[in-house]
Amino acid sequence: IKPTYIGKCIRTNPMFDVHKVAYNCKMTKQQLIKKAGSRKALAELLGISLAAISQWKKVPQARLWQAKDLRPEWF
Repeated sequence: IKPTYIGKCIRTNPMFDVHKVAYNCKMTKQQLIKKAGSRKALAELLGISLAAISQWKKVPQARLWQAKDLRPEWF
């Protein structure tokens, strides 16, 4: 099975249930904050604290999946 390309993301295994599909998204913390408008807006969208975002060296994959689910137009 070949990967399916979706914008900048790759659906790594299309055989998974649509709600469990893994995406290999490459988006930096700064890019995600810019799309949200601010760190505060991003934290509110994801339901986490500003401190949690400050601790990211890179965006956790689970948070990318969450952001993609909530704001697919960003990807």
